[in-house]
Amino acid sequence: MAHTTTISSPANLALLFSVLVCAVCAYRYLYLVRHPAFLPFTTQWKLPFYLNRKYYVNFLIRFVTENCKALFLVIKMYSCGVIYLIIAGRNSPGEDLRMVTLFFSFGALGHGVLIHRIKEMENTRLICCRSLPVSLGKRFAQYAWFYFCLYIPEIIVLASLAPNHLYYSEACFFIFFGYSILLLLNSLQLYNFNGMKDYLKVVLQLFLVITIAVIPKRVHELSILFFLLSVIIFYRRYYRFEPKISAL
Repeated sequence: MAHTTTISSPANLALLFSVLVCAVCAYRYLYLVRHPAFLPFTTQWKLPFYLNRKYYVNFLIRFVTENCKALFLVIKMYSCGVIYLIIAGRNSPGEDLRMVTLFFSFGALGHGVLIHRIKEMENTRLICCRSLPVSLGKRFAQYAWFYFCLYIPEIIVLASLAPNHLYYSEACFFIFFGYSILLLLNSLQLYNFNGMKDYLKVVLQLFLVITIAVIPKRVHELSILFFLLSVIIFYRRYYRFEPKISAL
């Protein structure tokens, strides 16, 4: 009986943390709707000099650090917080990971809103870059490097939890699984969605697919499938895609 309580406690903390984040964000947006001209605080991030060089990845990083700071911080607080709370409560490596995988995938899919914002910026400000003589392999590698940099906080949290709460193999799986989700969300942006609602429907469908795969413990195969799909969709859709600006 004590063993069951120990396992459920971290899950309850993670659930409470999720509800708290949702409530704070809802209150924040409600406050901004009622006070549209009020800016209580601003954050200024100064990039290192080597990030000011005009590489394509640097444009994406600068957009996140200058235009999506609050969104980035909220996503990372939720994702890293849930990962730490629910995994740190495991008594030992080797316990069932299905509930952990569901919480983890929900945090990874939460990056979809940020990825959508990034793609909208690319479709309006960096549209000329599509006509540059850059191979598809190099362009995909640029996106892969960018999302690896974006995923560093989760990698640090997962690495800190091994080997006391996770086997190294389990930590590596979660890193690859979350990374493949980010790449797939990026490639799915090469389809024209009618606004954020349609895009979030696809994100919800991905979560349902993950839920179905978690039950028979087929998430390892699913992570490989997500990665392969991200590559296939990118190569098939990149030059066929016609940017269309959609409202948030």
